[in-house]
Amino acid sequence: MKQMLLAAVAALLVPLAAQAANVNVVWSNGKTDGAISLTGQPDEEESDQVLFARCRADGRIDLAVGAYEGVGEGKGEPVSVTLSSGGKSATLHGKSQNSRNFEMTAGTELATTVASDDSIFALLMSEQPVAIGVGASSARDSWSARGLRKSAQAFLAACAAKHQ
Repeated sequence: MKQMLLAAVAALLVPLAAQAANVNVVWSNGKTDGAISLTGQPDEEESDQVLFARCRADGRIDLAVGAYEGVGEGKGEPVSVTLSSGGKSATLHGKSQNSRNFEMTAGTELATTVASDDSIFALLMSEQPVAIGVGASSARDSWSARGLRKSAQAFLAACAAKHQ
């Protein structure tokens, strides 16, 4: 009887774990550790960033994506994330790393480097919520886009001005 009860509870919980969430994200641009940056941070206490972008000295952009959702094990293994918004999609490939806020959240994220004209930035400027797909999961969190276009444009403009 006890095993049947546990199986029933597990059957109810598995679909709940796979459900996607609508995440209210606060988008900002500025400087982080002296580098021009773009940050997407959920408005929840003790949450991890959904996206962090930083201009590099060579003009390319370091991206960290998906810490809020958890990507990989944070041990440098290859991972991929697909973002979609406004009818566009972009798949990023990189390595899993611990998030900047790992000590508080145990979050892991995809880390990669892209060109400033990468398709990810056109997607971020669609003014539509951004859905993230991690691995084979069918659950796709959706990030709010309020302020994203303005923040992304300012970030890219600041990066371009730095490298002229």
